[in-house]
Amino acid sequence: GYLDDLNAPAVQKTVADALRRISASGKAAGILSLKDSETPTHIENGARIIGVASDVLDLNAALRNKAQTWCDRA
Repeated sequence: GYLDDLNAPAVQKTVADALRRISASGKAAGILSLKDSETPTHIENGARIIGVASDVLDLNAALRNKAQTWCDRA
């Protein structure tokens, strides 16, 4: 029910709970945190493996910016 709203309070609560429970079990909890503003919260909730970028998203952004540069010149 939250595919388009990953910031929904219910989703954030579930993620936080999962990170805490995984960490409490002695395992290394991990998450992909693409928003810098959310990363400290994930760390506080027990995340120890944190991806902070995605090559696919970064490449997509770079290609869009490059295309826009040439579109603006046309």
